[in-house]
Amino acid sequence: MSSAIIEREIFPKEIHDQIIAYLDEQIPYLNVEMDTDNFTRRYIHNPAFFVQIHSQLTEYVSDLCKEKLIPSYVFLSMYDENGICPLHVDRPQCYRTLDYLIRQSPKEAWPIYVGKDMTNQELENLEERHPETPESIEKIKLETEWDQVDLLPNDGVIYSGTHSWHYRDRLPKGTADLVFFHFVSEDFDGPFN
Repeated sequence: MSSAIIEREIFPKEIHDQIIAYLDEQIPYLNVEMDTDNFTRRYIHNPAFFVQIHSQLTEYVSDLCKEKLIPSYVFLSMYDENGICPLHVDRPQCYRTLDYLIRQSPKEAWPIYVGKDMTNQELENLEERHPETPESIEKIKLETEWDQVDLLPNDGVIYSGTHSWHYRDRLPKGTADLVFFHFVSEDFDGPFN
């Protein structure tokens, strides 16, 4: 599988409108958590509305990835101004990820950068999966071949969270609401959350 599979207008307009209505009408009443570090992000783990959509996307994502996948968990992430998705490689539950942009304001793209897929040997040799020092982050950015993906609302990108470095720089202004649908191979035997 290539590093990034870009899918445009994933849902019909009526479904996309229902997703936006869910955010506007239901999120204010749900238990939304907030990152306490520099993420400036609000989030919900496995919201029921998106869990149902997640299961319906399984065959679609499996076909695009050319392998049988099963859902692990879904993560709604609502970034505020100065939000960031730091450079990292994910844990095993994120073997394949559909990173779906629900909406953002203003409409200027907030790119995600996805590195080429690493081999298992390359993963074993990683010193860290969540680098924190500016020097180690810059070193990885310079040594990695990147796909820059600019999504519009209702677009998504599929990549291997476990085998690809990925990140978003700070959101310079406005907000962005995304949901991450995570999948694992059908023989996965770990926890799903």
